[in-house]
Amino acid sequence: MKLLAAVLTVYMLIVVPLGSDEAILVEQRSRTFCGGHVIPVVATGYSNDEISINVPKWRDGKTATLTTARWGVIAVDPRVIPLGSVIWIPHFRQIFFAEDVGSRIKGHRIDIFFPTREQAVQWGRRLLWIEVCNPRVWPVNSIQRER
Repeated sequence: MKLLAAVLTVYMLIVVPLGSDEAILVEQRSRTFCGGHVIPVVATGYSNDEISINVPKWRDGKTATLTTARWGVIAVDPRVIPLGSVIWIPHFRQIFFAEDVGSRIKGHRIDIFFPTREQAVQWGRRLLWIEVCNPRVWPVNSIQRER
């Protein structure tokens, strides 16, 4: 019953390219996944290689929250998305965790961790709609995370 209560319908006017994942999201009337707020972001990819991370001491595989960098981790601007937030990304149909920061991640930008540089480069830069889950509806500590 709680999950049903968490699925709300949000009506908003959004202009997006037809055929994109964002258009599919709009066609579904922007149903929220976890009772949070939906925001647009520019999403880029990163990995633990010397080109993505130019400071050697930061290539240790640890995030800003001292967890291990892995698929499912994103870097955020903590002024926009608090560290520790649970993020639903409809493009992947998966939950991600805001556990890292980046010097170029400012405002409505996120960096998605990829296991290899090739995957990060292939991802490129994309406009996505993400949902920052409401912690009162979807408590962070109820979700298993690797440390």
